[in-house]
Amino acid sequence: LGLVLHRFVFCDTAAAAAAAGKEDDGDEEPITVAGMRLEDLPPAHLCTIVSLDTMGRLVAKKCVSFSQKRALLKALKEMAQRIAGFEERMSNMQQLTAEEDELYNSVQALPEKVQALEEQLEGMMG
Repeated sequence: LGLVLHRFVFCDTAAAAAAAGKEDDGDEEPITVAGMRLEDLPPAHLCTIVSLDTMGRLVAKKCVSFSQKRALLKALKEMAQRIAGFEERMSNMQQLTAEEDELYNSVQALPEKVQALEEQLEGMMG
């Protein structure tokens, strides 16, 4: 699967890390998800692993325009397709890479997040 994740300027991963109760004091190893440091995660990737409530707060604070939300929705849908591909591979008894497995196990409520963002976009149009 060729997944293109968009990097948005609005992403504040330090706030997301703090919201998750994780602080980097320099002595600990950096937090990684799917082989990427938390600070380096694209916003769509970050939004897939945080709770629905946290994603809602991030979107409300950092993703206010229609075009930003639409781009994030597109990226979340692409991530959902990637996760579906992982599930299909597992159902065919194919093993995921360590990074894919970590990502798969880190995803939280992705369909609900896509639906919530779709509803926000519909509300902006109507």
